Formats: sequence, C-alpha cells, structure tokens
Amino acid sequence: MIPLGDTLLYASLAVSIIALVGLLLKDRKNIDVLNRYAAPAILLVAGFLTFDYLLLTYYFVTGNFAFDYVWQYSSSDLPLVYKISGTWAGQPGTYLLWVWVIYLSAAWLAWTTKHSTALARRTQIITLITGIYLIILTLIQSPFKLIIERPEVIEMIAKGTLASDFVPLDGNGLNALLVNFWMIVHPPFMFIGYATMTIPFAAAIIYLLTKENGWEELGRQWTRFTWLILGMGIAVGG
Repeated sequence: MIPLGDTLLYASLAVSIIALVGLLLKDRKNIDVLNRYAAPAILLVAGFLTFDYLLLTYYFVTGNFAFDYVWQYSSSDLPLVYKISGTWAGQPGTYLLWVWVIYLSAAWLAWTTKHSTALARRTQIITLITGIYLIILTLIQSPFKLIIERPEVIEMIAKGTLASDFVPLDGNGLNALLVNFWMIVHPPFMFIGYATMTIPFAAAIIYLLTKENGWEELGRQWTRFTWLILGMGIAVGG
C-alpha cells in the first residue's frame, strides 16, 4: 500500500499538471476550459504539501521508525526541537521542504494576480514546471519510504531473520554536527530563500523569451524577501 505521504505527492503532481495544462491552453490557444481552475488547483496543491510536511514532522516527533527517513535522522532520546529539525537533515526532507515553499510562493502569486495578465500566467507556468520537477525528485527519493524497503531489510525478511512488519525499536540518531542551535535555523533559511527565488527567476526567463515589460516590478518584492532570508541564512551559517 502506498503511504499517505506519497499519495499526497502523487495527488499534488496530478493537480499541478492540470493547472499547468490550463495555463498553457489559455496562453497559447486562449482556451479557458481549465484556466479557471488553475488558481484553485495551485492553492489545493499548496494545501496538500503543507499537510504532507506536517505529516513528516509528526512522524519525527512521535518517533515513527517504520519510515526509513525517520529512522536515519532521529532517535527516541533526541530533544523535541532536534526531532523537528531532523525533517530537513537529509536530501528527501530537503526536497519536500523546497517544493512546499515553491508551491506556497505559487499560491501567493495565484492569489494576488489571479493570473489576470499574460506575464503572471507565464511566470506561473515556469514556476509550475519547476515545482513539478521537484515533486518528481521528491517521489524518487521519498521521505515516506518504509524501513522494510531497505535492501538489507528485504534480504533479512526473505531469509526469515526479520518479520515482514519489522519496525526498529529506535532510530539511528541525528548526525552530531547537526545537534547545534544554528543548524536548526540555517538550512530552512537557505532553502526557503532558494525556493522563493523561483518567482523572480521565472519572471526573468519570461522577459528573456518575450521581452515583456513588468517582470522587474513582479520580481522585486520576491527578490527583496529572498535577499533577506538568504542573508540571514548565510549569517547564521557562519
């Protein structure tokens, strides 16, 4: 059975593709059939991914070692704050954090612009392509893979050494280098900054392709926020 977390990722991928097709049809063929659902679809995906990240955090907080990622980066004796920060300690959790913030940014763009201009629609198209790519990466290296999917565990289950519903009593624990206050705040600052840069990046790409004016005004507020967050991330990282 597919874990709930992966189910939400697959649902996010499907809804994102619908939103992307709607925006493309409107932009290329002036067909409104799906375009009217694009903004609600993006908001829905942002909701799915918010729930998904909270679900991963819940697994870390409760010490659900049935999930391989939780087992790798948490343990029962970790303080609560480090269990929470363990969600972004490895690549799968980082991908999920990254794509979540991208879709929060896309949702804000959809909410504030209503895709009423060609620039807003085209910027959203590039943003969705980026988001879809990262959803696929997150599914490939999913933080919701079960411990029984590890090759060595599969082999031991096949030999009868372990039960088919094996769950470790404790986790591997967090890397000692990450058990540090500054490492709680540095990674999320950096990846939030990277993710929110998607909007000005997308607007700049549209300008390069179409020479359409207005990309600076659209991207300026996002760039300021990104500059602030990345600056803070670099500072606390130092």
